[in-house]
Amino acid sequence: MGTRPLSETPPGAHPHPCNDALEEVIDGLLQWPVRVRKPWAEFRACLRVHGFFIKRDEEEVDAEGGGHDDHRGRPER
Repeated sequence: MGTRPLSETPPGAHPHPCNDALEEVIDGLLQWPVRVRKPWAEFRACLRVHGFFIKRDEEEVDAEGGGHDDHRGRPER
C-alpha cells in the first residue's frame, strides 16, 4: 500500500486551492535550518482568501507565535 503525494488528486476530484502552499510549508519543514515563516504565511493567506479561517483561529495562531524560523531546532519562547 503506497502513499500518494499531496498534489495528486483522485480522479474526478478537484484539488484544494491551497495544496501548493501547503506543500511549500512541508518542504520548509524538511530543510535544515527549518524555513516555514514565509510558506506558512502564504498558506494562511490562501486559507483566509478561500474562507477557511475565522477570526478566532487567526488570533489563536498569532498568540501562539505560529510559523517561525528557528535555526536552533526548538521553538523560541
